[in-house]
Amino acid sequence: MVKQNTAALRAWLQDNPSYSCVIPEAGSVALLRLPEGVDDEDFALQLMEKAGLFFVPGRFFGAPGTLRLGLGRPPEVFMKGLTLLAGFAWGS
Repeated sequence: MVKQNTAALRAWLQDNPSYSCVIPEAGSVALLRLPEGVDDEDFALQLMEKAGLFFVPGRFFGAPGTLRLGLGRPPEVFMKGLTLLAGFAWGS
């Protein structure tokens, strides 16, 4: 599951260049980097309120400007989340 989601994330990043990501060599958590100037906590709250997506802001893990992205979800759920994220407008 994690390997499949990691491969899907790599492909998604190619199609969504506003984002970049620290993808672990091992493990099931990645850090999705937000564009410069985007507040991770505010953005995570907007995602939850407006798109129903739950991300933990990276600042709580010593990585401000990122969102914690779990790779251990079922692939169809993981891809649905990435699709919703891609359609979410910055600051909407």
